[in-house]
Amino acid sequence: MDLVDSITSQIDTALRELEAMVIGGHSEYTPGLDRPIISMTALGLVEKDKLVLTSGARVGDYVVMTKSAAVEGTSILAIDFEEEL
Repeated sequence: MDLVDSITSQIDTALRELEAMVIGGHSEYTPGLDRPIISMTALGLVEKDKLVLTSGARVGDYVVMTKSAAVEGTSILAIDFEEEL
């Protein structure tokens, strides 16, 4: 449990600095993998004049992915539950 506490504490610290919040996600244990896997969705607000679109993105900017990001999860579910599908 110490590892989970450490990870969630770091997430909390980072999101407080960014003034964002976790709105969903999960963690998992995978046999043969020597590290935890955490997937989460976090949102925050931005002033309209500070919004960065892809046309103005630069190295070091934070990136928010939408649309095709769910393809990976769909692929994993399709492979793991092939028989049921």
